[in-house]
Amino acid sequence: MRNSGSKSKNVSLNQIAIIFSVDLDEADFCKTCSDHVRKRNVPNLAANYGFRYPEQPSCLSELNDLEERLVALRIPFMQIRELGRDRQYGIKGSVTNVPNDLHKSVDCLPRNVNDSATIYVKLKKRLSFKLHFMYQCVDPIVFTVRLCI
Repeated sequence: MRNSGSKSKNVSLNQIAIIFSVDLDEADFCKTCSDHVRKRNVPNLAANYGFRYPEQPSCLSELNDLEERLVALRIPFMQIRELGRDRQYGIKGSVTNVPNDLHKSVDCLPRNVNDSATIYVKLKKRLSFKLHFMYQCVDPIVFTVRLCI
């Protein structure tokens, strides 16, 4: 039941087309947004309501995928798959959220590394698992500089 004192979000299809800057006949929306558009409402996560992704710091844009996870305070393990024909991605199954102690991560790296050396790192959910989640080269010097240690 809606509160009678609340503002109505009902807008015309022309206004929605202007908000999204797309042709509604050719556009593909996720299920939640398409439900809102069909009801002639603006979705809650529209940019017009102030929704913005936070900007990524420039020092993090230079890191590869594994280095980003090693710098993160929490490492989420999840299966992300394509959903449907619109090529959006979604989570399948459960999410495991593992806290990451940055000082322990740095202490695990080898100490005597020359300037041009990179090392291979295998990231696992648990040490007892045989298979790794991610396997990539990591530059220890870049890694420690980004952590400011």
